[in-house]
Amino acid sequence: MAVQIASGTDPAALAAASGARVLGAVPFAPGWYLLEVSEPGGALILAEALRPHRGVLAVEPQLARQLQKKFVPNDPLFTNQWHLLHTGQNGATPGLNLHLTNVWTTYRGEGIRIAVVDDGLQWTHPDLTHRYEAT
Repeated sequence: MAVQIASGTDPAALAAASGARVLGAVPFAPGWYLLEVSEPGGALILAEALRPHRGVLAVEPQLARQLQKKFVPNDPLFTNQWHLLHTGQNGATPGLNLHLTNVWTTYRGEGIRIAVVDDGLQWTHPDLTHRYEAT
């Protein structure tokens, strides 16, 4: 369970009152903590129990799944595209991005057409030369 709590709220006390255990703070999301319950399906029950508590700002059940290594492209300019995977470039907050890398291994965009209305499109860019189709 991911829980966002107000400043001054004790996550350990909140977990204990709900029959959960604190796994720790989420390092890239200030004010968010991960809680764990022992019984299957307990996250959904815990979410409903936590929502009305004073000091709880948001509750998101985290359902079990197998983790996979995320694809990171070999684009030499990838690190300049902070909106795709923000790791703290230029002193900004890491994690504030589009969270797209988790779908790149599954979705490739084949058969998709995108229209760009932009007088600044660099259609000769190496990423677009074989994909650009002027109509």
